[in-house]
Amino acid sequence: MDASYPKISDWYQFCKEADTVKSKADWGLCVGYMYAAVQQIYQISQRKCSNFSVGEIMRLVDAEAAAYEKRYSYPSIDRNGKEVNGARTYQPGKLTAWQRPAFPVLVEVMSKVCNRQ
Repeated sequence: MDASYPKISDWYQFCKEADTVKSKADWGLCVGYMYAAVQQIYQISQRKCSNFSVGEIMRLVDAEAAAYEKRYSYPSIDRNGKEVNGARTYQPGKLTAWQRPAFPVLVEVMSKVCNRQ
């Protein structure tokens, strides 16, 4: 089993596709990883999670990805010293915000939901 799969972008796409009820498999992968994250959080903190929606977790993942990008990257500069619109350069050894393994990102994001009781 490859711990780096799915990437958070893959998980996000599973949930987005599941939202259109096209695929039960996408829905299973979406919520399966969320349930696993909740179980991991419970094993670590012995706290139960309050109710949450898939949409809420997706919004939190969006916000976390934006914060990660801001923290670990900077705008790319072209040869003329001008900023390249929409391009970012990440610090050495850092994955892009959406290429990170889904499970640890979900545990981090969902632990905020679980600990807000």
